[in-house]
Amino acid sequence: MKHLIISEYGIYLGLESGRLVVKNKDDKKYFPLNRLATLSIAKKGVSFSSDLVEQFSLRGIKLFFLDFRGVAHSMLVGANQHAVVQARINQYRYIDRNALTLSIKLIAAKIKNQRATLNYFNKHHKSINLLNAIEELKRVAQLIKNVKTLNDVLGYEGYAANIYFSSLAKDKFLSASFANREGRGLRRLLIVY
Repeated sequence: MKHLIISEYGIYLGLESGRLVVKNKDDKKYFPLNRLATLSIAKKGVSFSSDLVEQFSLRGIKLFFLDFRGVAHSMLVGANQHAVVQARINQYRYIDRNALTLSIKLIAAKIKNQRATLNYFNKHHKSINLLNAIEELKRVAQLIKNVKTLNDVLGYEGYAANIYFSSLAKDKFLSASFANREGRGLRRLLIVY
């Protein structure tokens, strides 16, 4: 994001093709509004269009008026919060209220997908081990729907993942380099470039 400072007398600021246009007697400069965070006016005699002020308001771009020392004495900000800020606020509110419900839905879907993968492998490579894992994942998917805490959800997720990866490893569907699944207790940091 850019911070633009206007420090010349007689500049006109307007809107042209969705961009800020800065005009003086001799030339024009264009700045895309989506890359602008603030505009500071540091000189008297600068004029601007109301369309530009409206776009600043809608996009959350702050307009500052500076005194001769470069200190802001006023700021113009839209009455509506910037869309990104409002979206983040709504996301945090959703998390606070619905974290358990959302987690249950996501983890239940994950377990369902793990079960579907094991069913696919079992079609072509019949195995008692896979059948047992499929049935256990079905049971866990039902149990997870009635949990009361986020830690219980995470516990069932880890248990289901252990069943899933153990059954794949026992029937040799995983490469030799994948020895076993490491749970939440993993202390080693692995960075792959």
